[in-house]
Amino acid sequence: MRRFDGSLVFSRKWNEYKNGFGYLSSEFWLGNEKLAFLTNQKKYELRIDVIFSNGSRAFAKHSYFRIGDEWSNYALASTGNATGNTGPWTPTCPTNMIHGNCTCERTCEAPTICQNNCQKISRCICPYGFFLNGNDCVTPEECQCYSSSAGKVIPVGQSFINNQCSEVCTCNGNGLTCNDYNCDTNARCITDSEGGRCACNGGFLGDGLDCECNTEGYLVDGSRCRRPRDCEVPSVAGYSGSGRYYILPSTWRAFWVYCNMSEGHWTVGSCYNF
Repeated sequence: MRRFDGSLVFSRKWNEYKNGFGYLSSEFWLGNEKLAFLTNQKKYELRIDVIFSNGSRAFAKHSYFRIGDEWSNYALASTGNATGNTGPWTPTCPTNMIHGNCTCERTCEAPTICQNNCQKISRCICPYGFFLNGNDCVTPEECQCYSSSAGKVIPVGQSFINNQCSEVCTCNGNGLTCNDYNCDTNARCITDSEGGRCACNGGFLGDGLDCECNTEGYLVDGSRCRRPRDCEVPSVAGYSGSGRYYILPSTWRAFWVYCNMSEGHWTVGSCYNF
């Protein structure tokens, strides 16, 4: 028997294993009928050589090898004493790698993308919690774009804002580029599992870095952007033009009104549906 690259399918029926299959120059199974005949003629040794995917080698040698005939279902009759250097048959892999044939490998460049890489032949793979960095398997902290404040690896081209909204770091592929980050004076810092972000205060519109007072129903009163209590407030705040205002009386819910402030006076007309 020889098997080294998985090019030959070994999932076969009884008669194929009985008679043999494959090619002697590549992968093959000699055939149970032939093995039974040969191993019962005289005393034979059995040697098993294994070459692992990382190039390491191991062998096991059995002093007596014999299998039964078809009537006994080609059962293994004897193996004798075993020698060799296989130990517990544990292959040697590079640092941080384990031997297996199926894994969800992630890379330092794309740490959130799972690459299902299953093969028929076992090989050295990166276990869960580690990342491929070229041909090496490394811890998250060893990736070029690991952020200690985020506690994770930042994907290439993406950014992370710290929980204080004071710094933003972007992964450029070779490491992190970090710059100061400041919310607008009319914004606040909000944190969640993805880090921090700036959000405009109530009455303001913008991305959190630049916030402007919402002119639809709000007015600027000093550093605040708020709804007026009545039509007098816009007049005092310097809004002399008549028009529609969204007022918020202290003992009532907010509603739209038309404020007529001609000639320096103000009057509340009716509540219009504009």
